[in-house]
Amino acid sequence: MGKTVILSFGFDVGIVMRTLSDYSLKSGDGIVLVVPDDDNEKKISSIKEVEKFVSTLGERGLSLTLEIIEVDDQNIEESVMRICEYMLSHPDNDYHLEASGGVRSICTAVTITAMLMGDFVKSFATLSEAASKKMFVEVPVYDNTLSEAKMNLLHLLSKEPLVIKEISSRIRKNISTVSRHLEELEKKKLVRKDGEGYGCKYSLTPYGKIVLRMNEGYDA
Repeated sequence: MGKTVILSFGFDVGIVMRTLSDYSLKSGDGIVLVVPDDDNEKKISSIKEVEKFVSTLGERGLSLTLEIIEVDDQNIEESVMRICEYMLSHPDNDYHLEASGGVRSICTAVTITAMLMGDFVKSFATLSEAASKKMFVEVPVYDNTLSEAKMNLLHLLSKEPLVIKEISSRIRKNISTVSRHLEELEKKKLVRKDGEGYGCKYSLTPYGKIVLRMNEGYDA
């Protein structure tokens, strides 16, 4: 088990250099840069500089892994999901998340991820712009524990969107009970509905898919 630092990355290559000392990285540890999925020349150039820097460290005996997560910075929900999926696919790492550089929407996505994936996150840091100083922050952790009945609903909705009558029939619960559970899941932003009344269809949100995987290991 090694340390993995997930950074919102702009064009400041120095942030990667500072990461070495801030987190006392050793051989076998890793750095993950979260960047926009565009062809910005400055972004590409900065990543190449980081790759060169990490390669040089390897030649000097400090072997770190470097990975890039490209996200749509116009879609925070999907960005959160991409980061969470990475963490869930490497569950044995000690994660340190940092939202201190790059596009603000990606910083927001990293922050939400720290709250959503609290059990996986060892530390969270951001930047005080006024003091130009990194701050380690205790973030509130999202409570993703759910009853068996609510987990069954998430599992069912992971297959396809359904109206409440279909849900009630498949899980063999009365409509009022299903409606109450769905309302609670909506409040947690785990399901969303499309339409109004009994004809509306319910489906999982990206957060719902993540919580489903975290709790039951389903590949939603």
